[in-house]
Amino acid sequence: MVRLILKRILQAIPMLVAVSIISFMLIQIAPGDPVSAYITPESQPADIELMREKMGLNDSIITQYLRWSSSLLRGDWGYSYSNHRPVAEQIVERVPATLMLMGSALLVSIVSGAFLGVLSAIKPGGWIDRLVSLGSNIAISIPGFWLAMVLLYLFSLKLGWLPSIGMRSIGVNTTTDLLKHMIMPVIVLSFQDTAIISRYVRSRVMEELKEDYVLTEIAYGAKKSDIYFRSVLRNSLLPLITIVGMSLPRLLSGAFITESIFGWPGLGQLGINAVLRYDYSMIMATTLIASGLVILGSLLADILYGVIDPRIQELD
Repeated sequence: MVRLILKRILQAIPMLVAVSIISFMLIQIAPGDPVSAYITPESQPADIELMREKMGLNDSIITQYLRWSSSLLRGDWGYSYSNHRPVAEQIVERVPATLMLMGSALLVSIVSGAFLGVLSAIKPGGWIDRLVSLGSNIAISIPGFWLAMVLLYLFSLKLGWLPSIGMRSIGVNTTTDLLKHMIMPVIVLSFQDTAIISRYVRSRVMEELKEDYVLTEIAYGAKKSDIYFRSVLRNSLLPLITIVGMSLPRLLSGAFITESIFGWPGLGQLGINAVLRYDYSMIMATTLIASGLVILGSLLADILYGVIDPRIQELD
């Protein structure tokens, strides 16, 4: 297991380096100028040029990248161009909110997807199976931002049941208030993954029902609920770890959009605001952190797979 972890970590290092190089180049060729955050109506062309020189923006792309990467290796993430605060400090403030949102959405999608998948497989072609199949196809086809707009309009504007923005209400610091703010973002993030997992679990359960151990349990008088939700579901969930690992990039990219729509104070909202303000330091930091979270999630999926199925360790 230790060798597996070390191997995955060594594979992640060049991936992060490649992501940083590509991201840095794309930022440099993108339209916009970070100096605009410092320009005032009284600024003269000479003052603007002096700002660019002090910020090192007149240097070549290679020089700027080497300067930024060397500072990063020393633990210096730089300062935000837009609010002049340390980048690392803002990242530390925002990451927990994003992890909370992503973790909740992932848990909801796994539990609800597995449950719906088993219900569909119990009687293939039945009304429950057709209903879940139709709902899954619709869920996969619906863009997340459109669903977010519909939920906001229905539950916030029309019915007034749920708060429309933020992580907490002003002056309120209760768990109930936090859960109310999480409901719509979690629904949007988990919607597509629930559909994908339910269809996958359905096919796996139908395959498992043909195995001999199922007939043996039926012969011994086991309850159908125990057979479906204990034995069959347990054996069907092992390959689901791979599906969950593959869904992490989509979940993280969805978090960026969802956090911006619902005003959730996480890494996604911070990254989107950085793009809009040409905040190069913050863009690079959020990009690397997001890439690191995806790689870490894939690593955890590999570790869990190796723990559950020791044969994977032997192959590595």
